Amino acid sequence: MKPVPTNVLTGFLGVGKTTAVGHLLAHRPPGERWAVLVNEFGEIGLDGLLLEDGPITEREGIRIRELGGGCICCTLSLPLIIGVVELLREAKPHRLLIEASGVGHPAGLLETLLTQDPLSRLLDVRATLCLLDPADWDRSEVRDLPTYQDQIALSDVVVMNKADRADAATLADFATWSRELFPPKAVTATTTQGRLDLAWLDMDRSPERVPLFPNAHRETEPRVDLSPPARPGRPRRQETTIDGLWACGWLFDPADRFREDALLELLVGGYEVRRLKGVFHTDGGWYTVNRSAGDVTIAPTAYRRDSRLQIFREHPPRTVAEFETALLACLE
Repeated sequence: MKPVPTNVLTGFLGVGKTTAVGHLLAHRPPGERWAVLVNEFGEIGLDGLLLEDGPITEREGIRIRELGGGCICCTLSLPLIIGVVELLREAKPHRLLIEASGVGHPAGLLETLLTQDPLSRLLDVRATLCLLDPADWDRSEVRDLPTYQDQIALSDVVVMNKADRADAATLADFATWSRELFPPKAVTATTTQGRLDLAWLDMDRSPERVPLFPNAHRETEPRVDLSPPARPGRPRRQETTIDGLWACGWLFDPADRFREDALLELLVGGYEVRRLKGVFHTDGGWYTVNRSAGDVTIAPTAYRRDSRLQIFREHPPRTVAEFETALLACLE
């Protein structure tokens, strides 16, 4: 079997990696089969499901697989190997894209892909792409995070996404900073809506790129989900904490349906979150809700299985029980 060209997409929470993957899938060469492995830090997965049920994957030649409940850079290294091998066997792809968790450290992931048998034989690991968000760029508490810095350090292509939301000073700062990186990047660029150039995928991976914080973000024990299944009006709730970041997810019974106006008022309101994403069955239809910093996107979706929500914060809030009560009050 000829090694499959493989790319890792990394970047912090809410930067637009899933949108970028969708763009790449939509513009892949005619006739090529592509596979995507999506890793989500939270227990309640969303990105893989929405890609799988979106309009892009209605076309032939795309296979999506999701690994949730931890980071493939550490906790899920064995499931990563198994998942990739199964994906290659099922899809026989011309290219594999791996969308890493927004809080994942790419060092462990790349080490597994490059050195662990059989992946080291099956994959031709090419450029690693890192997306940046102007909102994070302007926040020292994000830029100082070891994982954030190593997502950049280990990437061959660094792209500031959402450039239309950045002011001139931020764009100029990024341009100056990116020119001074060492070792130099193969590509530094700005874009909007996750529009990545397919040519960037085939840039050579530089062996000179090493992590600045090799011991950051290391877990040793995989998490086991022992929570009861969802029931009408009683969702399954999962909480996770790693590297100071807290995530909480809710998975609702398929019979649950929300009052649209009440739900959107709650989710778009003042509850402080670092990132919020969900898919909901409402009395007005099925919608996805994405909230990152001050940006909120609400859009119809083809997903039709169940409602689910994931929120991320720097620290666990004292009001999570109150938020859950308010969330359940939005049910019909």
